[in-house]
Amino acid sequence: MHLAALLSIASFASIQAFDFYVLSQTFQPYFCTTGNFAGCNNPTDFMKTNLTIHGLWPNNNDGSYPSFCSDETLSQSTIDQVGMDVINTYWPDVKTNYGTTFISNEWSKHGTCSDMAQLDYVNAAISLETQLGTPDIISSNVGSSAVGSQIRAGYGGANMVALVCGSNGALSEVRTCYENTGSGPGNRITCPQTILNEDSCAKKAGKKITIYSFNDN
Repeated sequence: MHLAALLSIASFASIQAFDFYVLSQTFQPYFCTTGNFAGCNNPTDFMKTNLTIHGLWPNNNDGSYPSFCSDETLSQSTIDQVGMDVINTYWPDVKTNYGTTFISNEWSKHGTCSDMAQLDYVNAAISLETQLGTPDIISSNVGSSAVGSQIRAGYGGANMVALVCGSNGALSEVRTCYENTGSGPGNRITCPQTILNEDSCAKKAGKKITIYSFNDN
């Protein structure tokens, strides 16, 4: 085999190798306080009380991650097959008033490294989003607050989730971890410490986390 071909195979293998997936979800009522985004003026009913997809990210146990593994762009065919109604519900782009820039950027940065074809990648992220759901401890306290330990318990415990808060202590993102089966995400797993270290929400016993509503924008 020619040297160029061997180098190509080696490069492909190194790009595709990673340890696990992270499903990162955004709480849009908080995100909409961070800028003047057109889509925040007409939020979907779903995003008022549910987290939505930020991205599905290949990650390594040491905290590194592959990115931009090819120049393949997200096709209109994939968008059409998934459907804009589904994308706008589970993976909304409030910055561009429900366009496709956000999901396309996530595919380019993370999806191209995911070991999945683009339709499989998008469907996998949406499937994980719908399976995980949003714990009632969050949905029922929108516009108020909830004890951080109770939110973590709603995700299976403190080692199963990283809660990311803004500078004011309000819930911004949630990150959960999934095994890499070699062809996509598998079972949910305990998050490695590198992900747990991203938890920036209140951890003291009884300490509450603010859960914004769109009325706070």
